[in-house]
Amino acid sequence: MESIVRGLLKDPIMKVDRWMSQDLTQHLFETHDDLGRPFHFDLAAINIQRGRDHGVPGYTKWRLFCGLPPINTWNDMKLFVAPDSVNIFQQMYK
Repeated sequence: MESIVRGLLKDPIMKVDRWMSQDLTQHLFETHDDLGRPFHFDLAAINIQRGRDHGVPGYTKWRLFCGLPPINTWNDMKLFVAPDSVNIFQQMYK
């Protein structure tokens, strides 16, 4: 236990990465089906579905629960989320 605590205190924290590695979204447990086509799991999609299964509200509803200002438009979201990320979401949710 002492070595774990020492490691936690000694090692610097990593920079925050807002995206999941492609290894986790496009190659998790990768194999091939009977026709030779690649098959894999997407950890990001699994986590989103797991949240839905447990009733975790979406981001905008969670903000309201936390007493934060509502987000009703993409421009509202750009005040709190990096604009390049909002542009990606906007393209995905047309």
